[in-house]
Order: sequence, then C-alpha cells, then structure tokens
Amino acid sequence: MKYILIIFCFGVSLVSCQKEFPGVDNLLLGGQTNNQLLNDSNKLIMYADLDTTLPVGSDTIVVQTYNYDTNKRLVKSNYKEFPGYGFLQEEVKLSYNGSDTTPFLKTVKINYLGTLSFDTTYYFYSAGKRISDSTPSGYSVRHYTYAPNRIIEMINGYPPRDIYFIKNGGNTITQNDTLSGGGTVSNFSFTYDNKKNPFYGLFHTSADRDYPYYEMETYPEEMIFEKNNPIDINETQGSQFHFLYNYEYKANGYPAVARAKDADDPTTFFKRIFKYTRLP
Repeated sequence: MKYILIIFCFGVSLVSCQKEFPGVDNLLLGGQTNNQLLNDSNKLIMYADLDTTLPVGSDTIVVQTYNYDTNKRLVKSNYKEFPGYGFLQEEVKLSYNGSDTTPFLKTVKINYLGTLSFDTTYYFYSAGKRISDSTPSGYSVRHYTYAPNRIIEMINGYPPRDIYFIKNGGNTITQNDTLSGGGTVSNFSFTYDNKKNPFYGLFHTSADRDYPYYEMETYPEEMIFEKNNPIDINETQGSQFHFLYNYEYKANGYPAVARAKDADDPTTFFKRIFKYTRLP
C-alpha cells in the first residue's frame, strides 16, 4: 500500500547533506529562478523532491504533477518515483457531476514493480461534507459523522475511530485520533507560517490515504485542509516523529522551495520544489 511506501520513501529521502548543488532549482523550473516565476501564478501543477547529495540531472527522486479542467477543478494527477529510489507510479483521475466541485468518483492506476493494479472509489456527500465512500465490491466502506471539533469514522468490521481536533485560523493545531473503547492511534500538534499552502483545497491524490481529516506521517501533500504551511509537526504517539520545515516564498506568498529536517537529527532533510501556473 502507498501508505506504507510513503513512510519508507520519506525516510529514504531524508538524506544527510553537506551542501546543495547550485542550479538544481533552475533545472527543475525550466531554467527560471524562483524570483523569475510568475508571481501571480497560484495553481500548483508540480512538485519535485530532491536528493541533494546527487549530481544535478540525477537528483530528482519523486515528481507529482496536477491537471485541471476549465472549471479549475483537479481532474488528474501523476505520481512517479525515479529509478534508484522507488518503484511506484500512480495515475489518479477524478470525475464530477455537472458543475459540482467535489468528485463522485476517483480511479487510480498503480504501477508497482511493473505490475498494474486499479483502485476505484465512489464518494457520497451531505451538506457539502463526505458522509461515505466505497469501492464497487463494498470492501472498506467508510462512513463519517460530524460534530464540533470531531469526526467519527466507521469502517465495516472495525471499531469506530474518533478524531478530535482544534483549529485556529483555518489550521489544525492539535489532533487526537482514538479507537472506540480506548487506545490512542495518534496525537499531533502543529504550528504554521502565515503564507499560502499550495495543497489547500486539493483532493487527496493517493489510492489509500483518502480521508476527510488529517491523515499523514510527514508528507506535506496531505495537508489539504490547512490554509498555511506547517513549520513544526510533532507526533507524540504512533509513529512519534518531530519535523521542522522552512520555506523560500514567491512574492505572492506561495512557497517555491520547502525543506524539512528531523528535530532529533538536524543533519537530515528533504528538499521539495514547487511549480505553479495561473489558470484562465
């Protein structure tokens, strides 16, 4: 599953670096420096993760791209891991009814080690909130109910999960995920910058990390519910990680480059470069 693979991949991409090679940003951004990018462009079309210990031209390890329709809705994304780093490619397509802004169907084509597989999910909403999703066979049907600062998730054959959270200024600052009857699954705390998060409002684009609440390890792509960019994510139960983020920003407030380091081992970090477009 990609959930497990992403955790593994993130660990691999946290590489010990002595320096960053000049020209990497220019290479990935089509020969433009960050300051030369269109400052009014605000729709994310690509991010790339780099292993900065590798030479320019072979330092890209992951690329994710996004495509939108004429109504500026996300309709397709592609995730690719490069040779020598990973073995996964994923193509996601979203389908909409009429002018709806939320998709009713997501189809995923997965290529892992040369073997193709497919995943299909249908979504159902009430008052703009997702209340259930399912696969054609009924496997892993999930139902959601909502209360103030709380989401209850029910999956066939599993005890309910209670997700308690506090938001401030459009950002989740704490979240506690528990199983019915006791037992904490995860416990997060967050702080943020005051800049614009390029993932905010996007739909989940992985096959198995598709929830109407925060569900991630350390991947900023999953921060689709937060208005701003994380600068500190501390997970004290569950995977127990603590990552610190810093950014280089475009003039319009969107990040051009992100770096994350392990608070317990500051010599390790990953680097992500963002590319945008302005839709008509």
